[in-house]
Amino acid sequence: MKELEDKLDHLYTNLQSREKYYHLKSVKNFISNIDHIQNEKDKILAYNILLTYLDIVNENGIFSNKESRKVFIDYIEPLGLIFKKHMKYYFLILPSSLVLVAIILNLVFFLFTKSALVFLVFNSIFLILYLILMLFLRKGNVYCYNY
Repeated sequence: MKELEDKLDHLYTNLQSREKYYHLKSVKNFISNIDHIQNEKDKILAYNILLTYLDIVNENGIFSNKESRKVFIDYIEPLGLIFKKHMKYYFLILPSSLVLVAIILNLVFFLFTKSALVFLVFNSIFLILYLILMLFLRKGNVYCYNY
């Protein structure tokens, strides 16, 4: 366990400005909760995936969104599935992505309808979704792309 924390600390100290590419908050959530996995086989699998991930990103780094997507698919997503199975982890989209979708849809609605009721209902739904996402993020049992 200490080895994973040391490698994560090493990664934090050597990062420049590309933090989002590394999914550090998700990795930190996994490391801090790995001991809560009851199934020993899955705990060892999660530990080995985390160790491999940290070794790869410490050695090579991640310099693009394409590389970030690849390590997410190869390492973070399988970890998320293990944690989802044992600890009720959830995959979420980031609230900033939800806001971007809301802005785009607001513009589309503005072009096709001028009804204030449509805007009110639509934005109320998005506000509720945003608050739910923030609640889940605060709870900590989540993993996200670029989180």
